[in-house]
Amino acid sequence: MSAGGRVLGGAHGRLLPVSIPFSFFAAAVIFHIAAWACLLLAADEIPNFQGGLGLPLATLHLITLGVLTMTAFGAAFQLLPVATREAMPAPFLMRLVFILLALGTLGLTHGMASFQVLPLAIGGSAAMLAMLLGGILLSVNLLRNAGMPVVLTFARLAVICLFGVAGLGSLLALRYAGIAIAESQMLAAIHMIVGGFGFMGMLVFGFSYVLVPMFGLSNMPSAAEGLLAAFVSAGAILVAIASIIAGSGNLVILAGLAGMIATLLYLRGMMQAMGSRMKRRMGVSFVLVRVAWAMLPLCILAGVAAQFDLLGDRSGTFFGFLLFFGWLLTFLVGVLQRIMPFLASMHAAQAGRQPPLVTEMSSQGTMTIHAICHLAAVALIAMGILLDSGWTVRAGAIIGLAGALAFAWFSWQVVSRMMRRKASGSTETDTTGAAPREFSHG
Repeated sequence: MSAGGRVLGGAHGRLLPVSIPFSFFAAAVIFHIAAWACLLLAADEIPNFQGGLGLPLATLHLITLGVLTMTAFGAAFQLLPVATREAMPAPFLMRLVFILLALGTLGLTHGMASFQVLPLAIGGSAAMLAMLLGGILLSVNLLRNAGMPVVLTFARLAVICLFGVAGLGSLLALRYAGIAIAESQMLAAIHMIVGGFGFMGMLVFGFSYVLVPMFGLSNMPSAAEGLLAAFVSAGAILVAIASIIAGSGNLVILAGLAGMIATLLYLRGMMQAMGSRMKRRMGVSFVLVRVAWAMLPLCILAGVAAQFDLLGDRSGTFFGFLLFFGWLLTFLVGVLQRIMPFLASMHAAQAGRQPPLVTEMSSQGTMTIHAICHLAAVALIAMGILLDSGWTVRAGAIIGLAGALAFAWFSWQVVSRMMRRKASGSTETDTTGAAPREFSHG
C-alpha cells in the first residue's frame, strides 16, 4: 500500500463536524477577497511601504491572519488527527478559536486601516487569544503521539513559533498604544520571520510530508532527511533572529545558507514523493504548489538581499511580498484546491457506500481561472514593487481580485455539491473508513 493509503486508513472516523474546517476555509476565502481589494486601494503605497499603520499593513494582516492563519488552523485541526491518529478534543473550543480569530482579524485590520488604536488593540487581543488557544489544542494532540516523527517535529516547532508570533504581535500592538518596550522595526522584522518562516513555514513543510504522498499516492520521503530539514530550519530561524537583534551581516548570510540547506532537503523529499507517485496527473492545483516550491529559494535570497539593501529602498517590501504572497499564499491556495474537495467527498459519503470521486466535488475550469489570475497577479505586483510603479501594482491587484472571486466561486461549488450529495441520500455517515475513490487506488 502507498503512503497515501496508509495515511487515509481510518481517516473517516476522525473527521470533525463539517462546520469546523469549512468555517475556517470560508472565512479565509472572504478575507482573501478583502486582502486583494485592500491591496488595490493601497496600490500607490505598496512599492515604498516601510511599515506603520495604514492600508498596506491592513492588507498584510488580512493575508497573514485572515487567510494564512485561518487556513492553517482549519487544515491542522482536521489533518493533524489523521497524522497522529488521535482525535482533537472539545469541538466547541475549535469553534471558539474561529470566532476569536475572525473577529480579531476584522478589528485589527480595521484599526490598522483607519489609524484607530482602540479597535486595533481589541482585535489584536482577540487574535492573540485565538492563536494561544489554537496552539494549546494542537499541543495537546501532539503530546499524545510519537508516530510520524517528521510531521510531528515540524508541527511542534510550528506551535512554538505560533506562541512567539502571538507574543511579538502583542508587543507591537502595545507600541501603537504608546507603550514602547523594544524598537518597532526590530520587533516587526522578528515578527515577520517567526510568523512567515516559523509558524507558517514549519506547517507548510510538515504537512507537505502528509499531503503530497496522500494526493499523489506515493511513498513517504526520507524521514532522516525530513528531520534534518526540521532542525536546520529551526537553526536558520534562530540565527536570523540573532542577526536582526545584533545587526550582523555575517549572521544574515549564515541564516540564509542554513535556510537554503533546509529548503533543498525539503524539496528533495518532495521530489522523491512526486517521483514515486502512482497518480500521474496532479491537476492545476499542483501547478501552484510547484510554483510555490520554486518561490521559496527565491524568497530566501530576497531576504538576504533585503538586509544589505541590494534591491534599493524597496528590498524589504519585495522580500515580504515574496514571502507571504509568492510562497505561502501560492502554496496554500494550491493545497486548498485539493483539501476542500477531498474533505467534501469524505463528508458527502452515504451509509454503506464509497465516497464520491474528489473530482466530482469541484470544477477544473474555475480552478484554472484562479490559478492563472493568481500567478499573473503575483508576477505583476512583484514587478511593480521593483519598478516603483503603482499602476503595475494596481493592474496586478485587479487580476488578483478577479482570481480571488474565482476561488470563492470554486469554494461555493465544493460546498454546494457536498450539500446536494448529502441531501440526496441517507443522512447517516459511512463508517467503513473508506477513502475518497481518487485516493483509494492508482
